[in-house]
Amino acid sequence: MLLFLLTLVGGFSIIGAIFVFQKVLASKGFVVQWWFWVMAAISALCWVLGFAWLGAQLAEGNAEIGAYTGFGILVGISIVLILVNYRLASQAKYVVE
Repeated sequence: MLLFLLTLVGGFSIIGAIFVFQKVLASKGFVVQWWFWVMAAISALCWVLGFAWLGAQLAEGNAEIGAYTGFGILVGISIVLILVNYRLASQAKYVVE
């Protein structure tokens, strides 16, 4: 139950961060490209799948190394995607008005 709640908190936190990031970029006049949403969706999916993987593996009771390894890989991919996404979006061009 705790991992389920952490999954929900993590998922909603990522959705909130994506929404705020998009609003800040739009208010400063930056163009938000389609790849921003694709990379953010993949990152959020990796985050949620990481907690689901951890919960499923730990529930079996005999696969702790595999559980933490899979969780670490999925969350690591999620963090790398968000950092790359932030870096690319921060270098975006201004909208010509």
